[in-house]
Amino acid sequence: MTSSSSTILVESDLEWTIASEIDASKIQAFQKQFPVSWWIAQILLLRDLQNQEHLDKYFRPRFQSSHDPMKLKGMDKALELIKEAIFQQKKIMVYGDYDVDGTTAVSMMSDFLWQHEAVFTPYIPDRYEEGYGVSAKGIDTAIEQGVRLLITLDCGIRAVEHIERARTAGIDVIVCDHHEPGELLPKANAILNPKQADCDYPFDGLSGAGVAFKLIHAFAIDQGYDDNYMARFLDLLALSIAADIVPVIDENRTFLILGLQRLNSKEVRSGFKALLDAAKFNKEKVNLGDLLFVIAPRINAAGRLKSGQLAVEVLRHRGDDLEALRKLAQELEETNQERRSLDEGITAEALEQCTSNNFFGATHSNVVSGKEWHKGVVGIVASRLIESHYKPTIVLAEHDGILSGSVRSIQGIDVHEALKACSHLLDRFGGHAMAAGLSLAAENLAELRLAFDAAIKKQKPQLPKPSLLISAELKPIDIDKKSFVILENMEPFGPKNSRPLFLSKMVLLAPPFFMGKDRNHVKFKLGETEDSTTHFEAVHFKGGEKAKGLTKGSKIELVYSIERNDYKNQSTLQLRIRDWQTWTPNEYLVEEKES
Repeated sequence: MTSSSSTILVESDLEWTIASEIDASKIQAFQKQFPVSWWIAQILLLRDLQNQEHLDKYFRPRFQSSHDPMKLKGMDKALELIKEAIFQQKKIMVYGDYDVDGTTAVSMMSDFLWQHEAVFTPYIPDRYEEGYGVSAKGIDTAIEQGVRLLITLDCGIRAVEHIERARTAGIDVIVCDHHEPGELLPKANAILNPKQADCDYPFDGLSGAGVAFKLIHAFAIDQGYDDNYMARFLDLLALSIAADIVPVIDENRTFLILGLQRLNSKEVRSGFKALLDAAKFNKEKVNLGDLLFVIAPRINAAGRLKSGQLAVEVLRHRGDDLEALRKLAQELEETNQERRSLDEGITAEALEQCTSNNFFGATHSNVVSGKEWHKGVVGIVASRLIESHYKPTIVLAEHDGILSGSVRSIQGIDVHEALKACSHLLDRFGGHAMAAGLSLAAENLAELRLAFDAAIKKQKPQLPKPSLLISAELKPIDIDKKSFVILENMEPFGPKNSRPLFLSKMVLLAPPFFMGKDRNHVKFKLGETEDSTTHFEAVHFKGGEKAKGLTKGSKIELVYSIERNDYKNQSTLQLRIRDWQTWTPNEYLVEEKES
């Protein structure tokens, strides 16, 4: 749905953008068919949920509504190869990257092959010896072990030379990837990637494990298995969708919801349960945030500091030796604690580079590096830098004259395209619009800084502020429990299905209450007027400094989400403030723009 939006000019480091109002007649027509509040109708219509069919797919997702895997270009050949390898007992190598997406994909494909008594070996490259993607050592290993079919997962789309070598050695290759293809595709027997040219698959937002899942699904359909067969892989798929920050729309949303249901059922795989126990997780249910901030960091820690193979061992464990599984999960827990310590130290050094170097004050990007920085945490550090310096960011670790690292982007900037413009300086690079990896000779660093910054400026001459997209302007009286229940049923939120934000003008009914060790968080009691009998609790994390001048009766306008607060066996609605400013009687200044 194409619509215009208005940008509110406020005194803030964030840009407030109000989505254009849906025509009143459309909202009224929607409300006649579906008994919801006007602002819930607006949110749903803004997401193009216009009729019963759309709403059913969104609120009651079913596995049967997922797309036909045979629509993926190359699937017929890939299916033929994997059937032949399984039934003729040809040796298969399952090769996946060391991050969450890669290790979940390897675990998923390994489980599938094990169930069908295939001859196979899982392979996760060493982050430090081999780097990301298909490596020369990986191909050497496949040749030495007599592998006849190589299946790459979450990698391979740019491994032209290495895949050519495998093919020359008589190895068939299926590439399962979701990253942006280069100008030259590898000469694999079959390529499964919804982003490749001439692919008619209707959704190109799959994770790497999602592409693996589609290959298994094609086999299941071919062999006459029902949909229950695929349920065993949905927990792994949900973790990959959450961790790889792919769009939470279309079938990804379906798979994520069904995967979370699996994780919260008695059929949860033993590895997940062991990881949660080691993390002392005590909530009743696992949600998307828990996938992102509890499980994913522990899986990632294995590939960052040790070997991604450790993560695969945990995820594939069948629970027959619970003591061994507990030890593996505890090892991942301790590895993650070590990762946190490294992350904090390197982040501090990287921030110092950004603040002490005048060069970064005038640039559209941050490119920082450190000798002996740990390669395993540079992606996390890049994300941390963006929180305080909102620019596309490259963080590089130098070892033996080679720089390697990660790139993270901001809204509206394609870092993969920017790296293309710098390709003459790079040994390797790959990824997608929001994140990428690269390596280069240390002597090229100064030139890379200039070239990368020029490429970013070409995309966006004026660097955007982080933006808050507001779904509707509400009066406090508009916020009711029935509408909140509908909001909750819109979860899980994520890219392309973001949590709705609202704008309201309210009055502080009591002085702000400061929380936390450093009094850096603040809680408000808010109402529509100074003598309101109806009030809302609101919390603003890291908002303590800004709130110091507020007193009882202060008038503010705030951007917030509406969330549930469970505390001491009581459940209440809570406004989670994202930003606020003093409420003045002046009218907003707005700029109309097309979105």
